[in-house]
Amino acid sequence: MRARHRRRIVIGVVSFGCLACAVYACTGDDPAPQTAPDDAGTGADSPGVDSSSTDGGRDASDSGLDAGLDAGPACKLAQPFQKKGKLLGIDPTNATSEFGATLSADELSIYFASNQDNLGTYQRIYKATRAKRSDPFANVAPVVGVNASNQDPPDATTEFPSLTADGKTLYFSSSSVSGDPRPYRIWRSTLAGGLFPTGVKVADVNSTGVDKTPYILPSAGALYFTSNRNLPTRGIYRAKAASSGGFDAPVFADRMHVPDGGNGGGLESFPVVSDDEAFLFWGAQYPFGQGDFDIWTRVDGGGLDDAGLAGVDELNTAAAEWPAWLSIDRCRLYYIYADPDTGGNLDLFWAERPPP
Repeated sequence: MRARHRRRIVIGVVSFGCLACAVYACTGDDPAPQTAPDDAGTGADSPGVDSSSTDGGRDASDSGLDAGLDAGPACKLAQPFQKKGKLLGIDPTNATSEFGATLSADELSIYFASNQDNLGTYQRIYKATRAKRSDPFANVAPVVGVNASNQDPPDATTEFPSLTADGKTLYFSSSSVSGDPRPYRIWRSTLAGGLFPTGVKVADVNSTGVDKTPYILPSAGALYFTSNRNLPTRGIYRAKAASSGGFDAPVFADRMHVPDGGNGGGLESFPVVSDDEAFLFWGAQYPFGQGDFDIWTRVDGGGLDDAGLAGVDELNTAAAEWPAWLSIDRCRLYYIYADPDTGGNLDLFWAERPPP
């Protein structure tokens, strides 16, 4: 049995905090619990997976997964992360906030949501690149097609991007003021001509409630996201990729939930999951945490013994943190941190496990 490095947690009761609006729309009363999708059909709205493969259409070919997994562990997966600091180059002014991020399989391109063009009114998705992983990011530019998916400025927002490992499909959540009973839906854009065009709503997973913070597995085998579709429980759901090209009906992600009333307030969100679904990370505001949103984890397989629910205490502080993206080799975690050095702005940080 490996040594324990984190506190194991059993259950608790959630309290509300200052960042609730980052998880759910703070616009009026919650709707009555419903699960029926508000968009019909799949057709062109497909995740682009190989329907002939097993395990929900997962296909690691041409996806960047082979280099990250077949060579064996690139780090000590049972060891805590080592905090590396702020991700440089995406916010040179230190005056804006980031709302989620996703990287290419080689970690040389990043898509992230930020309010840098409007300082707080709404978020848009941007792209930046770097020549090697040790370099700061540069060439920050908005992803114009994706940001045009749901235009109702200044009230619309486009945020929480999530990219498949082959770099061809980008998921994100977006709000709208007109046309929907609630503002947040999950969208998808498929690469065309080297650019991400205007997206479409993911009909198979959206409900009449709030659906946001999507996280697609690198091989597109399943989509995790946050929803309040079954009130009073709000939390994380998983939708398996279907052979039809869409997704199966979403199911509640029990492994990313504190049972027996621990989610009474409803602040479990920001799922981040390894492709084998053995390493689970999410953000939650539990009373037994360190104060605000913290990063939580559960290891279930992956060659390691079941770690149970634990806080990622090497990264958690009294300020807010939540996970954003896990590297293909599971060695680096990119995460959001309400950095006191920038007045509490939400900044992107990264951490890495020690080498083998």
